[in-house]
Amino acid sequence: MEMLILIVCYNGAKTILNTVYSCLITAKPVSVLAVDNGSTDPTLTLLKSVQDNRFEVVSMGYNSGLGTAFNVGINAAHDRGAKWLYILDQDSVLAAGCLEKLFRTAQDLLKHIPSVSAISPTVRCRDFPEIIHYPLKWNGKQLLPEIHETRGLISEAVQVDSPISSGTLYRVDALKTIGGFNESYFIDFVDHECHLRLRKAGFTLWWEKNAEIF
Repeated sequence: MEMLILIVCYNGAKTILNTVYSCLITAKPVSVLAVDNGSTDPTLTLLKSVQDNRFEVVSMGYNSGLGTAFNVGINAAHDRGAKWLYILDQDSVLAAGCLEKLFRTAQDLLKHIPSVSAISPTVRCRDFPEIIHYPLKWNGKQLLPEIHETRGLISEAVQVDSPISSGTLYRVDALKTIGGFNESYFIDFVDHECHLRLRKAGFTLWWEKNAEIF
């Protein structure tokens, strides 16, 4: 298995099945792991209703925060021999071909750039698809949108400072090298702090504009 998809859930009953099924229809051979962070709504019941041998649910029994749940995914991917971990929020949905495009871009980049550690898609708002959630750039004090022209380079990957974690395809060995996500970060800055450490360790992060999630 080359890839494990990780979905971290907390009270996501309204959207979670759309997210799960958008992963299971991909043409890539994948496993999907949902980590439930102690939901108090029907999320866990809905997850357990999914009948697919590629899908597994882990119930944390409490809200462990994103950093801890992400590390559960890293360890699961490593234990299963997966080289890539794909992280999705519970309200994200893959556009057609998104995962396949990210994986092809990752493989193409690695032929020439061994430092590649993560590839992210274009992230659009579901209700207002013209709105793009751009990758961010750290200026030493704060994260600001790193806006790239979306025309002209539509089929090329662009190196960025820090995408959001939802929709990002990570190299498992790169995450292991830096010790995974910082579990003391509960929600805010979990992904960006990890990206700062990846870059400090010499890894690079990329944005594939032609892959999309909503």
